Amino acid sequence: MQRQVRKRLTIKMLVWRLALVGAVLLSGSAAQAGGSFTLTAVDESTGEPVPTRVVFTRADGRPQIVRRTVPSGVGFVLDGEQLVALPNGAFQFQVIRGPEYRVITGNFSIDRDASDAHSVTLPRMVDMAAEGWWSGDPAVTTPLRLLPLLMQSEDLHFAGRVGEDPQTQIRLDRPLPTAAADAPWGPIEIRQDLAADQHGLLLVGTPESFTAADSAVSSDTIRAAVRQDVNAVVVENPFAWDVPIWLASGRIKAMFLMGDWLRLDRKITAVSGSRPPSEVGFRDAHGPGRWAEHVYWQMLNSGLQIAPLGGSGSQLKNHPVGYCRTYVHAAQDNRSPDPQPIGQQAWWDAALTGQSVITNGPLLRPTLGGEYPGHVFRAYSGEALEMSVELNLSTRDPVEYLEVVHNGNVFYSARLDEFAEAGGVIPPLRIEHSGWVIVRVVTLFEDHWRAAVSAPWYIHFDDRPRISKQAVQFFRDWLSEREAMLAKLPADQRAAHAPYVIAARNFWQQQAAAANAP
Repeated sequence: MQRQVRKRLTIKMLVWRLALVGAVLLSGSAAQAGGSFTLTAVDESTGEPVPTRVVFTRADGRPQIVRRTVPSGVGFVLDGEQLVALPNGAFQFQVIRGPEYRVITGNFSIDRDASDAHSVTLPRMVDMAAEGWWSGDPAVTTPLRLLPLLMQSEDLHFAGRVGEDPQTQIRLDRPLPTAAADAPWGPIEIRQDLAADQHGLLLVGTPESFTAADSAVSSDTIRAAVRQDVNAVVVENPFAWDVPIWLASGRIKAMFLMGDWLRLDRKITAVSGSRPPSEVGFRDAHGPGRWAEHVYWQMLNSGLQIAPLGGSGSQLKNHPVGYCRTYVHAAQDNRSPDPQPIGQQAWWDAALTGQSVITNGPLLRPTLGGEYPGHVFRAYSGEALEMSVELNLSTRDPVEYLEVVHNGNVFYSARLDEFAEAGGVIPPLRIEHSGWVIVRVVTLFEDHWRAAVSAPWYIHFDDRPRISKQAVQFFRDWLSEREAMLAKLPADQRAAHAPYVIAARNFWQQQAAAANAP
């Protein structure tokens, strides 16, 4: 018997090249100190000033610090309108407002005592919220008093804030705006009941009485979370040595697929203090991003249902919030042409159950068989499911390839021009066994791995997930390496780790015995 769920795969591709705003010469006379001008950013669709991020660089590429502004890690926040004072010289600029807007670039020069006013219009490429997709950064460390403004400047709706609020010495020309759920740029909601440990675990939904485990044994954090009724335990560092032990606890809800190893201010080719790639091909600038993806695929192939997340992370400072972000579609059955804003709880529920797309660039809105990511298709032995993907894609970066991945194997791969030449038709997947499917778009960005990846759709035949022998062995090997490291510790320290290691060894042995795929 065969059940069919067919949909044509279509891509609406919006590739925007960086627009060059005409050069502006600000001139005057007298002193050599430089000049100032008022800069305004305006949303093209509304004609109203809008918060955004601006980056100034000198002609030689060095970043230019602008005094009396709110720094955003890379550049500063332009709160709709800002008086900008600069020294004499030639400059380049970028005006950026998250991934949904076109990036505006240009150049200008400052001459003696310049004074003028200029406005930049920001065109929106796509309105994700209008299509029911809401953006968030699950872990940021930005001071609370600055976070609403920084979120507005990046068109970010939800955030989880980790850590204490440090004292911030920044001189402002006027008070920061107060975040409002009915602000013209959409809801701004910040969750603060998060905690991170030193090992690479993030806890979401900690009670007020929560006491963190101050222990050299990472799994003590998970034990404390269980005892104190924390909502979710998240793997923030997918390269941590204790990952196979954490997975064996059965308490891991999600994993950062994109995190602080993908940054705009520097290239990272290796994550210190973590397990290095066990295979060749992960040592270049794209290596950490692709290695995190590889680890995640092994989790899925081991029969684990873990949601991916994209965010800044609890260790990343001085960086734009929401560069790596998670878009969720909270109402999977909602086909309304005018989706309503969702609340904070709905966003987090969707993020932690994988009704999402993770991105640090492209904007991907996919369905499989008419369902959003996170859906579980169910069937019985002897049946076959035939399903196709439907998606919309918007991107500012040239795309290297679009792929549909089934159980870690590429089912379909094409450059976008090849896809267009093929008439936008991709063969449907015919699925007869348990497994998972994701869609990903990888760009040609050179500095690091820039991509959009859907959370998985799961297919369960006879209510059993797919468990791969090779994937289970991947984590058993990882565990063996970790055990060899722990064996070198003093006896009392080994004893503290021992219960968790033994439990993990038993878990992965059971998974190997239950394996139903190569």
